[in-house]
Amino acid sequence: MYFPFALSLSKGGSTGSPRTLCRHLTTRSKFKIRGHIMEQHKVLGLEQGLVRLHAPTPAWVELYTKESALVRTALAKWLVGLEHIGSTSIPNIKAKPILDMMVGINQLADGLACKEALEALGYSHASQIDIENDIVYTKGGAAWTHLLH
Repeated sequence: MYFPFALSLSKGGSTGSPRTLCRHLTTRSKFKIRGHIMEQHKVLGLEQGLVRLHAPTPAWVELYTKESALVRTALAKWLVGLEHIGSTSIPNIKAKPILDMMVGINQLADGLACKEALEALGYSHASQIDIENDIVYTKGGAAWTHLLH
């Protein structure tokens, strides 16, 4: 099975000052996991051009579960399958804080037909990502939180 990955690697090092990077890395947010409010470092979001690994967190599974339900509903007429891929899908390892998902559809052309349904969920077609036989959508604005292939 072919699983293309879109990487957000910087050409020539990280962008921004060390102070900006430090402030980003220490941004704190609250989120709910299995009924418990937890305070953690920001668990999703990575600006384009930066490479950062986040300590493993059970929040990734919860966030995927919630997001996949939304995507499954929005893409019901095209969807053949949906999988959590990439480093956040592997338990107990550091990972780039972006949820990568692979959507199975019958025809590649259906990937563009899904555009309106995905935009309603906050995704944008990432036409700048040029991977053969892949259509990529991103979510999160300048700090990507989700990649959908």
